[in-house]
Amino acid sequence: MIQQIVFAQLLWPRIRRGEPFFKGWGIAEISAGTDGRIVIRYQNEISGKKGSLVLLLKKKYKNYSGMQLPQSKNFYFVSDGGLFPRTSGRSVRPDRFLVSVIKKNDTKDFLFLEDDAYYQKHPLGIVMAVTHKCNLSCFFCFNSHDYNLKSRNTLKDLDTRQLCAAIDRLYSAGIRMVIVAGGEPLLRKDIVGVLRYLHKKKMFVILNTNGTTADKKLLSALLRLPIYYQISMHSFSDKGEGVFSGDAKGFSKKKHFIAAVRSRAVGFDILTALTPDNIAGLHTIYTRVVKGIRPDHWQFFRLLTTAYSKGWRSSDAVRAIRTVDALNAAHHTSFQIVDSVPYCVTKDITKAKRVVSGEMQKGHMVKLIMDARGNIQLMCMFQRNIGNIFRTSLRTLYRSKLVRDVLSFRRVPQACRKCPHLRLCCGGSRFEAIAVNGSVFGEDPLMNKYNLS
Repeated sequence: MIQQIVFAQLLWPRIRRGEPFFKGWGIAEISAGTDGRIVIRYQNEISGKKGSLVLLLKKKYKNYSGMQLPQSKNFYFVSDGGLFPRTSGRSVRPDRFLVSVIKKNDTKDFLFLEDDAYYQKHPLGIVMAVTHKCNLSCFFCFNSHDYNLKSRNTLKDLDTRQLCAAIDRLYSAGIRMVIVAGGEPLLRKDIVGVLRYLHKKKMFVILNTNGTTADKKLLSALLRLPIYYQISMHSFSDKGEGVFSGDAKGFSKKKHFIAAVRSRAVGFDILTALTPDNIAGLHTIYTRVVKGIRPDHWQFFRLLTTAYSKGWRSSDAVRAIRTVDALNAAHHTSFQIVDSVPYCVTKDITKAKRVVSGEMQKGHMVKLIMDARGNIQLMCMFQRNIGNIFRTSLRTLYRSKLVRDVLSFRRVPQACRKCPHLRLCCGGSRFEAIAVNGSVFGEDPLMNKYNLS
């Protein structure tokens, strides 16, 4: 759903100007329904492939001078800058009708954008860490590679002026989707102002939060903004949360936060690091807890090797792949492990293909991270800085030899280069290769090339 909304934002300016998209793609038909729904059908004159994009527009708007369409109570207004939710008084809430329409529109309709030369050369989205501070102490937190868990709350973050200047630079580089993260972003006193500034720039905002720190005043302010939430939940009881993060009431707080924001949110995901304990109980967790919460997506992460965690063993990875695949089959879901995992960790490559979609895969829109000091890192090897947003333009960094080599799989082990699964598997995790073997060319410790024979 996130991918579809962002692609809609990118396509609309071309549609308004009547331009072909690229490589033979162009508008085949535009039809408008009485409910204000626009269905844009496009096709490729060369290959004959077709796709469709569903949008809703309002007839009257002070900055709109385009097609005359019926007014509707259910709409998103679409302009050159992006999608804007319906406003009602002081509150701003995304329209559930549009969300349901976008969900029904198959993601594959938008995949042709991945072949656009422009988007291959320019970053589309970024994770923007706005603070080092966090109120929890999860033992598996990957941020321990950037700063010690015991001292990170003492580090200085960018101030409001610097952060807005960084956002301006990101926007100039073509960034249109920002995952606001941390640390815990809601610990920033100016976080609402930062979120408003992102919306003023007409960027699609995803807020990655643990949901345990928001008071009534902050919640009220968040509810006035169209935000897609990603909420970390690694244990599904207060007792377990106390062990995982140090907050003995953390699970109850997270459920309260979800209940407060779900009706106004553009959407929300649950993010879970798969440990041996929750892998074993995944079916029970889904039926007793997650199914009732009804997230748009449930994203799973592998344990990474840090100063506080030994990471996954091969047996953990195999069990995780089998369990997630079985969960999807049993409940007709499409949950994914969204960290890079080498397919050859298991003999059942087909299952790995179904449930593993790492951060280096072609369709993944976010390849970069900006930390709370303005340093830029690749998501696949975020323990190494490749530059700083205030010293070098993001486009220059994205076109650097290191970045292009990593994203084109020229920095993978020799054993991976002729593997038929390289474009999907991506050679496993470059983060783990560096953490365990000290080299970006090293092997992911989960690799077992003999499973391919």
